Amino acid sequence: MTAYGLRWEKAVGVEGKPFWIRVLARIPVFGFIYFLAILFPYYNIINGILGAFTTTFETFCIPTLAFNWAYWTQERRDACPKRPLSRFFGKHGWSVAFAFNWVIFVVILVFGGGFGIWAAIKGIIDSAIDWGVFPKCYSCS
Repeated sequence: MTAYGLRWEKAVGVEGKPFWIRVLARIPVFGFIYFLAILFPYYNIINGILGAFTTTFETFCIPTLAFNWAYWTQERRDACPKRPLSRFFGKHGWSVAFAFNWVIFVVILVFGGGFGIWAAIKGIIDSAIDWGVFPKCYSCS
């Protein structure tokens, strides 16, 4: 939730101001988030979808693609100060690094993104079936 607060600070122009001003500026954002948490009894599952989608791409997929894109041409590889995996694979270090990055990208995309989003959506559907969309009493006995 800190990222939402920081983005909001930048949007309203209070970034870099005293702490108490930034806290006051964050109140509407966090109030809205807490309102949604009360409104939706399975808000944590919605966060699971966002986490599976955004964290997977920001943490694993984008860096591997950025590395492969940055060093794709021979000219850029020659300008690199340190060759990846050259100690173990010699002149094939770049090929191994690219292949390893593509394997990481595909595996994380399938398991982190695909299965993570699928499990979170399945959880939302199961919760909606069990408790309804806006239950009067969440998980009451």
